[in-house]
Amino acid sequence: MALVLLSVVILGMGTAMALVVSNVTVGSQQSAALQLTEDRLDLVRVHPDYGAIEDVFAGSESQIPGAPGFARTTTVVHVMTDSADYKTVTVNVTAPGLDAPISRTATLAAP
Repeated sequence: MALVLLSVVILGMGTAMALVVSNVTVGSQQSAALQLTEDRLDLVRVHPDYGAIEDVFAGSESQIPGAPGFARTTTVVHVMTDSADYKTVTVNVTAPGLDAPISRTATLAAP
């Protein structure tokens, strides 16, 4: 009886540890993806040529230096009306193990 009880406890602890490791791995991937989105948006924000933002940043990166397995897509939408001129920049990062892409958007006003 004691051996059965000990086996159940050990198996339960093993399952719990596997779940913890899985959650930590996903959390780490999400953190890295979020940092990659913010890094890209920071570069866009400080770019000195507002008119060239689309040409410089829009597109996809299938390999990001220092982040193997991650991919990043940047889209730029230029909105120009009689009373407004701004660009909406959206960055999506995907990686193995993420259920959904991590996405962030920034709006930049014309200077």
